[in-house]
Amino acid sequence: MKFLRFPRRAVSRRTGAAPGFTLLEVMVSLAILAIIMTFVFTTYSASLATKDYVESRDELYHSVRTVFYRMTMELNSAYFTSPPRVRITPARERPWQTEKIDIALGRGIFYGEQTRENDRDLDRLLFFSLSHFLFLPLGIDQETERLESESAEIEYLGRVDYEKDITYLIRREDLLYHWPVPANQGASYAMLDNLRALNFRYYYQEQGIGKWLDEWKSTDRPKTPAGLPQAVEVTLTILDREKRELQFSTLVDIPRGFYRK
Repeated sequence: MKFLRFPRRAVSRRTGAAPGFTLLEVMVSLAILAIIMTFVFTTYSASLATKDYVESRDELYHSVRTVFYRMTMELNSAYFTSPPRVRITPARERPWQTEKIDIALGRGIFYGEQTRENDRDLDRLLFFSLSHFLFLPLGIDQETERLESESAEIEYLGRVDYEKDITYLIRREDLLYHWPVPANQGASYAMLDNLRALNFRYYYQEQGIGKWLDEWKSTDRPKTPAGLPQAVEVTLTILDREKRELQFSTLVDIPRGFYRK
């Protein structure tokens, strides 16, 4: 049987080494190396881009979950009753308290209205909740201790920064009650800075038939039923990194919700 034999390279008699590669072989090797390096660089760049995209999307989803968790906790604790009576003290002793507090005495409030700003749906929701975290540092005076409780006035709304073209989701909390005075007191902060739209819908049952309302104004009778809705649908439209709109919705049950004509 004959075996195939490949030609051997000529070996130098002086050094015993094969002669150098030809120019064509060097060019082919460099071309192959360039292709391999291009493939490696492209794969690495794509992996980094995918990693950044996944991390940004995960951060966005985490922010939305945090907002929904906070809203759910507070709406679950919403109540409809008279606010606590607070003794009026001189402004020099308690500058954040005003005589306008008396307006809210004897009233409950659950106020959700549709609003638009800069061609964006930015609904507003204001209600009383028992979800306030009671924190009393050591050494605090008794007057302040009696003032703070689990109840609070909570508001969610959208606010547009026209200079930066950014819409924020704002949460405001106040331990005092100023309704129907414009609710602009208390501590407020932005929960999201990439909001595109904020929508609320309110569910209740009448004679066993479920109904949805786009607004719920407990002070506007008889257009709105008295009391609390039995559930609230919250819809957030968020802009991602590529300025694409993503919509998230959740349905929050209100245990104390009731309907009364």
